[in-house]
Amino acid sequence: MIDNVWTWFMNLGYKGSVSERNPDSGDSGAAGMFTSKANTPDDDIFIHEAIYEMDPDYTVVAVIKQIGDKPAREWATETLAGDIDEISFEGSPEDIQERLDKAILEGLAHRKILMVRESGAIVKFGYKFEDLISR
Repeated sequence: MIDNVWTWFMNLGYKGSVSERNPDSGDSGAAGMFTSKANTPDDDIFIHEAIYEMDPDYTVVAVIKQIGDKPAREWATETLAGDIDEISFEGSPEDIQERLDKAILEGLAHRKILMVRESGAIVKFGYKFEDLISR
């Protein structure tokens, strides 16, 4: 499936990274938890890890930093206004996880889309590939 997710990502002109949870990873921790692809030099691994640790049933994550020539924050403000939660990924893994857990209680799990406060990257995630393409 990672190839399908990557094709979708590239066809839309996105820059960033995508990942797919490895079906046999269980709760084994970050090593081997998922397979990822990226077309930017930045390391988004910590974002993918945090999402998969948030809910063991999530199977796919996309971190979108740019759409064509437009920064993701600018695109999201124009396109997804009111449909996106902003969250900070600064601090310790425990701090990040606590903010994600709080966001879930506030409805993030139903929206499956957020913005990284520090970079403006858009993070889409879901239980299946169709969750990414439905928004």
